[in-house]
Amino acid sequence: QLLSLNTPRKRKLKVEVKELRNRCQQLEEQFETLSNQVKDIVSSDQHFYQACDSKLPANLSMLVKHYVQMAKKKSQGIRYCNQIKQLALSIYFFGPQAYRFLKTILQLPSTRTLRRITEQIELRPGLNDILFETMELKIKNMKDDAKDCILCIDEMSIKSHLFYKLSQDYIIGFNNSNNIKTYELAKHVLFFMLRSLNHEWKQPVAYYFINNSCSGIDLQNTIFDVITKLQSISINIKAVTTDQGSNFTSFANTMNVSSQRPFFFVNGKKIFYIFDVPHLLKSARNNFFKYNLTFSNSTTDKKYLIQFYKSDKGLNRLAPKLTDIHINPGAFQKMKVRYASQTFSATVAAGMKTCIEGGTLPRLANGTVQFIDNMDKLFDLLNSKPNCGNKEFNQPFRNADYQRKHLQFMLEEFTNMKIIQKQIVNGKMVEVDVTSRVKFLNGWKITISSVLQLWDDMTKELGKPYILYTGRLNQDCLENLFGTFRNQNGNCVNPTPIQFFFSFKKIFFMNYFKHSSGSNCLDDLNDILTNIGDISPPLNNGRALFPEKTPFNFSNLKVGTVDYRELCFPERNALAYVCGYFIKKCMERHSCEMCLNYITNQNQLDQSHLFIYFKAYTNNEVNSTDSTFGKLNVPTDQFLNYINNLDDIFINNFPLLAVEDNVGKKLKNLLDNVPLNHPCPNF
Repeated sequence: QLLSLNTPRKRKLKVEVKELRNRCQQLEEQFETLSNQVKDIVSSDQHFYQACDSKLPANLSMLVKHYVQMAKKKSQGIRYCNQIKQLALSIYFFGPQAYRFLKTILQLPSTRTLRRITEQIELRPGLNDILFETMELKIKNMKDDAKDCILCIDEMSIKSHLFYKLSQDYIIGFNNSNNIKTYELAKHVLFFMLRSLNHEWKQPVAYYFINNSCSGIDLQNTIFDVITKLQSISINIKAVTTDQGSNFTSFANTMNVSSQRPFFFVNGKKIFYIFDVPHLLKSARNNFFKYNLTFSNSTTDKKYLIQFYKSDKGLNRLAPKLTDIHINPGAFQKMKVRYASQTFSATVAAGMKTCIEGGTLPRLANGTVQFIDNMDKLFDLLNSKPNCGNKEFNQPFRNADYQRKHLQFMLEEFTNMKIIQKQIVNGKMVEVDVTSRVKFLNGWKITISSVLQLWDDMTKELGKPYILYTGRLNQDCLENLFGTFRNQNGNCVNPTPIQFFFSFKKIFFMNYFKHSSGSNCLDDLNDILTNIGDISPPLNNGRALFPEKTPFNFSNLKVGTVDYRELCFPERNALAYVCGYFIKKCMERHSCEMCLNYITNQNQLDQSHLFIYFKAYTNNEVNSTDSTFGKLNVPTDQFLNYINNLDDIFINNFPLLAVEDNVGKKLKNLLDNVPLNHPCPNF
């Protein structure tokens, strides 16, 4: 047996078995080593990030990587990159409710954080690219019909005032018409507001500080620039609404707007021109009380309305809303639309008809009654809202037979209407035709034609009958916004430019974060997650929402010296007193023995220091160490000349630099080149 166990064949097999066992052990060790390496690689964040980038859409990949990173941090230590902030804004407008749910799961910024992000954006007068970039995020998530909009334009008076914004180094309060800043104080603000034609959303978009009313080529270029910018972010401007100010009327004439052609073109797009209907109604009321209006062989006369008001004074009245304010409105009451609409109302017309039939009013009053009744129906037609009530003419405009007929009837009436003014010439009453001087007739004709043609175009575009809420064509939203601007500053009738500046930014983002009825709300979580990859915020254009500041380089200029003694006597004394104050503030920063000796050097009384001498409070105590000038500092002649040089440079250069950016830095570069020889090197 021993011989059989130790045969050459078996010895050879034992060697092979040993070698294979060693080889197997080596492979097991190698396998374990490689397994550990693979485990480390697979479990590493970098490998996971690479897998996300290769397998997921860019935005979703960024969101998942962000979640992994934030999971390792405490909630107090979370910081968000600019891309995440922009992506969060986009998701928010896909669905605010779903976003509030997602932010806790995916560690996204809170809604308040998003507001703080946008509040850091600087919204200067004119067209702000940042504003339109942020608007584009919201507009991309809207339905197509929500992008059909009206552009409302109006002016508001402001108080002239300059404010130096230290953080941005520029001055607010100069004229900014047509994106050109000039050295003129702003007295008005030209404002642009966007309003959806089919949904309840609105958004301020631009404003311009102007010295006088913006008109002519400046107004034309400004309107065209704003419309072009809005068109570039997929907004369809269907109409422009203004009041009948002389500048807007002139613009309409320049664009050849008329009742036959109530539109103009911007970049090949037809835009209808509409005059604000409430303003037109107030203008019609004012002219009704001032003149006699002749139409369809009838004539209006305010005396019949006054006669009706005086006769309707009983306990139970036919027209209870008609008051003395309606008959004799003051300057403030003339601005209120409700007084005009209550004067031109169906109730007043019905009451006057009753008095005519009862014999209280003459039959000649029928023309006045007819005009009031027609104006009531016209205002209802052009001021319809979703909640319209039971009045037939206040229903949304659907091109019903009675609606179109009345608009066409009023268009013809305004075309043929004559405005008659009664004057006494040589002791005789003479009727003078002043129709050519009155603007409201042409405003009504253009507006009526625009509404009719706008409905035709929208119906043709949609391929089905269109429902037009004409109340969205007026400027109520803009007037309400102006009231909000005033209330933001303690009910200030004329806010300053800086007050308007901050109010505009606040209200812009309040509207920006307000949910719009025309947005595509994806409340389902699956829809949100599915569409995250399709969101396209400007990830490659991070500077749009988070701009970087660029330094300004200014070439140094040398400035000569000016002797302060050439100033007039009071100015020299005032300058010396102010210089003493400057020395006091400097000593609060640095006061060494050398500096103290420098400021006490001047003890001689001359004409330049008389004001300081009489202004000083001297100490009458025996041990008092007060000088001739009490505790006030008296500057040396050298320091006086230095401050006077700085003052001259500021006065000479401020009008040129004030309208530019980096005004403080530019002035400082000029002032740095004025030499001051002071014994202390640290002064």
